[in-house]
Amino acid sequence: MHFTPGHEHIHEPPETGGLDARAKIVAWLGLAMAGVLTPRGQWAVLGVYGACWLLLCLALAAPLLKVLRRLLAASPFFLLLAVLLPFRPLGPQDHAIAFGPLTLSAAGSEQALDMAAKASLSVACVAALAATESLAGITRGMQRMGAPALFVTLMNFTFRYLLVLREETLRMKRARDARAFGGRWLWHARVVGLMIGSLFLRSIERAERVQQAMASRGYSGGAFSVSSRSLSGAEWLLIASSLMLFVAVRLLPL
Repeated sequence: MHFTPGHEHIHEPPETGGLDARAKIVAWLGLAMAGVLTPRGQWAVLGVYGACWLLLCLALAAPLLKVLRRLLAASPFFLLLAVLLPFRPLGPQDHAIAFGPLTLSAAGSEQALDMAAKASLSVACVAALAATESLAGITRGMQRMGAPALFVTLMNFTFRYLLVLREETLRMKRARDARAFGGRWLWHARVVGLMIGSLFLRSIERAERVQQAMASRGYSGGAFSVSSRSLSGAEWLLIASSLMLFVAVRLLPL
């Protein structure tokens, strides 16, 4: 276990067998893209991709319980969209499904299941990548793969600035609780509103201070990496075997 400089309280995931982050990025995001591009209704293909996800988790020693907790935390966002699709108006070639007092669209129900399955697979791949590689490793890998420098920089700064806002929020909450704040009645909403406004102003002020400090140190908007290691044979094997497996599953008649 190691720590990110400047954020000593953040526990970073350990290196997975010394594998380069680029190999893991290609493997996980390749699986996510393969799932998203699967035509609707090919449930066997999506099931095999789910088995591929489990196989990759075992091969890369991903903490399954941690990944599943993150998947459950993100699932309400896409399930809320999927649950509305069965209630869409019936199309000319659509037929209704009686579900108690409700009438559901058959095409909408199939689309909802398809969206839920693909979104679950994509989120699970991203969660597994985050669980097997540190943010610094992911951004370095993306930079060396030719990702836009602005995107990599924004990804780094967004994560670190969210941690700053979290610390500021906890500090304000401790100060509020020290003043015997109950927070159980409607009129206490004014205090919460003032806290949100104060946090907004403090975040702008903190961002300006950080930007001035970086500019005074010669920051020009780019991220630099001192690593120049080439991919090993095992890493190339992981990339090639993963992509070939995903393509084979897509092409085989399942």
